[in-house]
Amino acid sequence: MTTAGEPHRGADSGAPARDDGLVRRAGSVPGLTWSLARRAPDPRLGGLVAAIYGYTEQSAGPVLRRQLPFGGNPVILGLGPPIDVDGAPQRSFVAGLADRATFTRFSGAQRGVEIRLTPQGVHTLFGVPPGEFANAVVTPPWLAALADRVAECGWAEALDLVEATLLRRAGDGPTPDTAVTWAWNALRRSGGRTPVAALANEIGWSHRHFAARFRAGIGLAPKTAARVVRLERAAGRLSRGESAAVVAAATGYVDQSHLTREFRALGGCTPGRFLAERDAEQVSFVQDGQAAAA
Repeated sequence: MTTAGEPHRGADSGAPARDDGLVRRAGSVPGLTWSLARRAPDPRLGGLVAAIYGYTEQSAGPVLRRQLPFGGNPVILGLGPPIDVDGAPQRSFVAGLADRATFTRFSGAQRGVEIRLTPQGVHTLFGVPPGEFANAVVTPPWLAALADRVAECGWAEALDLVEATLLRRAGDGPTPDTAVTWAWNALRRSGGRTPVAALANEIGWSHRHFAARFRAGIGLAPKTAARVVRLERAAGRLSRGESAAVVAAATGYVDQSHLTREFRALGGCTPGRFLAERDAEQVSFVQDGQAAAA
């Protein structure tokens, strides 16, 4: 993500504090203050929901952020003014898996709940194959209705209501393709390095059949999904301070130039620009997201 003007680093409030089961963080940089509140999702949502957050932001001016593609599906329950997503105002929405960067923009106050879903969570909770959401932002009516219900709640109550709704929808939703789920989990565990042919052979499908089922059940073609997962892994290691050369070798790129080409192709920027553009809130959000999903 990138803020308008020069990138900057801000002070985090320190170690997370626990209150009512929530882990909280807050911080500020010139022109921007923010807070996050999260807790581990209900275990019954395992495999569907990776993380749930409440967040607030207050900016003195426009904030523009680059969102790299990653192996998850963000759901936003907007509790404040709309946010601009690739040029269109959005309040409550789900974003499908993407093979390109997304740009968000807002100014002033923001408040909402973000839910990080797996592709299987999209299928079960929204009742449609994730392939229908690929590279798209969708606004199902029930998300807006849920946002209205939690708008006046504190974070603990808001997350209770969100989880109760997700649990009801999970009980009524379709069961994801188990073979595709296995292949996706194997691809994630390997950081995108498992050959697609090996996954298809392990299941016992032809390459063509595997590719069609995978795209429908995940949202991207297998090779594209592997590139996105690898980019996500590389971006996380770069964010922790590892050099581009070390990251390229550790995440399966041929060399640093290959890493840079993939950043340009999928994220529209170089690794160096990705690091320079991040703001302090993004750094904390990514770190908390990794901890919540672990």
